[in-house]
Amino acid sequence: MDQGEIWKNLSKNSDIFNMINCYKNPLNFQRELAEMINQHFLNKTKVLEVGCGTAATSYLLNNNFNITVLDYNEDLINKLKTLFTYYLNKNINIVLGDMFNMPFEDKTFDLVFNSGVMEHYRFSERVVLLKEYARVLKDDGLMIIAIPNHYDFAYRLAYLVRKRLLRGRNWPWPEEYKIYDLKNEINEANLRLVNRIIVDKETNYSFIDNIYIRKIIEFVNKNFNKTNEGYLTVLTISK
Repeated sequence: MDQGEIWKNLSKNSDIFNMINCYKNPLNFQRELAEMINQHFLNKTKVLEVGCGTAATSYLLNNNFNITVLDYNEDLINKLKTLFTYYLNKNINIVLGDMFNMPFEDKTFDLVFNSGVMEHYRFSERVVLLKEYARVLKDDGLMIIAIPNHYDFAYRLAYLVRKRLLRGRNWPWPEEYKIYDLKNEINEANLRLVNRIIVDKETNYSFIDNIYIRKIIEFVNKNFNKTNEGYLTVLTISK
């Protein structure tokens, strides 16, 4: 099954009220990413989330942002329109579109971001995506790319066991590539890496199903601090 079908199946299994619960009880990495944008990017008023999924991070952004979200999954987009029209007190522009060829004019947005998207694509595809994100970004704009940190021991272990050893039977998301900082892709796209930070030191444990293994890894991290980098790698990129 290709990743488009995987995402469609995941969205079909999420009803409106499950999605509302996601907004009311966001995941830790969604909160931390939104807090980072709210605190450090207030001057970047026109914001685009690409490959938005449930748009939970955008929901958490301050109301002073002019927010647009884009996804190619029509079922998901229709649910988002219903949610934000009838259930949520949040004004967001919701667009159905392909992130490889977005329906926006050049230099439209101050900030382009996503989370949990880029790691599902090969090197050449990542370069194309960065170029397309840069096309709709203003010259003084910034790009934030957030990806799972496969250099964190707990997350990497969970991925290798659940996705590889169990052949994806206990891993509902598409294949992921191990990415450190996208430096080569960024250079290929004629962009500049501003910084790389790690956030959310809690979510990584949640992917380990076995409670005993989880406790052992938590103990090692707490007492030796050797393997716990954190779940989410956040890259800030400029033109």
